[in-house]
Amino acid sequence: MDWFKICSDYYNAGFYDNNSLKVFATKTKITAEQYQTITGIYYVV
Repeated sequence: MDWFKICSDYYNAGFYDNNSLKVFATKTKITAEQYQTITGIYYVV
């Protein structure tokens, strides 16, 4: 399963926000770098 693509698509569609993506990063479904790519915001897990 490509979590990066799913999170990116849902974020761009407005279903997920920054806090939602932080959960995925914390649970290691996406990396901190992928979080930054999607949101444009630097994040340290």
